[in-house]
Amino acid sequence: KLDKERADFFRAVGDMEKYFCKNAVVLQLPLGLEDKFTGVVDLIRMKALQFSQDGSGKIEEKDIPADMKEQSAVYRKKLVEQVAETDDSLLEKYLDKGDLPQEDIIAGLKHGTIGGGLLPVLCGSPVKNMGIQPLLDMVLTCLPSPAEHARIVKIKGADPKTGKEAERKPAADDPLAALVFKTIVDPFAGKLSLVRVFSGTLKADSTVYNPSHQVKEKIGTLFHVQGKKQVPTKELTAGQIGAAAKLKDTLTGDTLCAEAHPIALEFAKFADPVMSYAIEPKSRGDEDKVSIGVHKILDEDR
Repeated sequence: KLDKERADFFRAVGDMEKYFCKNAVVLQLPLGLEDKFTGVVDLIRMKALQFSQDGSGKIEEKDIPADMKEQSAVYRKKLVEQVAETDDSLLEKYLDKGDLPQEDIIAGLKHGTIGGGLLPVLCGSPVKNMGIQPLLDMVLTCLPSPAEHARIVKIKGADPKTGKEAERKPAADDPLAALVFKTIVDPFAGKLSLVRVFSGTLKADSTVYNPSHQVKEKIGTLFHVQGKKQVPTKELTAGQIGAAAKLKDTLTGDTLCAEAHPIALEFAKFADPVMSYAIEPKSRGDEDKVSIGVHKILDEDR
């Protein structure tokens, strides 16, 4: 939100270090703020990236402006030092040469981010589509894939029959374990259950088991959801997110799994509400409409 009034990039970085992680790694510096925000300085490649103002996301690469070179050099040095400290071999190379090549910086960033010691920081304006492509590139560079994440954090749940802990691997050939994390009541497609597949493969026109309600659930059509578009797909494999249409008994927080290998995945626990409201129809004729609307909201909100 660097295009917003009173935007302050360095204050935001300071807040991140205070509340999230002491090692916030600044990868970009903003070129201008508020209505003068036009681009960023890429500290890894030491280039200025000018963003198109028309929302197209186009990027023009330029040399760093003269008035930003000194500040950029200071933050580039800090970036290299933080990355070097994540690995003994990188630190040795940095102390020997005084700098690190781009490929070593990227490797160190990924190692430090996955290990939890580094917090990469980029800037932009999502509303104006400024800085989104570099952000997505850095997601691919720094964040772990499902397979890498499973080496750090195991996919764990409970066997609904015995109550004992059960584990899954993020592999397509492992037994199915998928979590419904959101429900949308679409006016055209009906109820859509957004699902993350943690292991195995969820296939269209198949039957799965819902241990939360101890029922079998028929999977009809599967979709990849892209904004308002719903792209049909035959299957969702481990690590993928998609949607299943018109599930009968499945709600938000439920697990879908193979009946022969049941597992119940843990869902997020939300805080208790602190405010409540009452609603009433304007007329008797609206009672049914209000009831239907409330039930739709409940289906989405559970």
